[in-house]
Amino acid sequence: MCGIAGILGALDETNRAALRSLSAAIEHRGPDSAGSWESKPDDRGHGCMLAHRRLSIIDLSTASDQPMSDPDERHTIVFNGEIIGKQESKAPTSRPVSADRAAGGPARPEGGDRPQRRRPQARTDAGKGQ
Repeated sequence: MCGIAGILGALDETNRAALRSLSAAIEHRGPDSAGSWESKPDDRGHGCMLAHRRLSIIDLSTASDQPMSDPDERHTIVFNGEIIGKQESKAPTSRPVSADRAAGGPARPEGGDRPQRRRPQARTDAGKGQ
């Protein structure tokens, strides 16, 4: 499994060094890649720092290195695990996302634009060939 570390506080060299130490301490959880990210500081010089250690299992390319940010760096994410069924997730949802939500509006209003979950299909080949 991958490893994740983060610090909320002063964006200074003391915390940067601490984040490097945290990342080094979890290297065994993700020896294949290491990445870090730092937010823009607020008025007091505080913000968020993230580190990620990657264990590559399925996708061996660098395209899945983390932390990941959108092109404007408005949103950054680190996560542990893999996206199961990512090919299925590219299929359109049963209901479109509202224009407000697509523009970064409030999260799902009551009964709103929540995608429908697919139910797993029963296997029909069970017990054959034995």
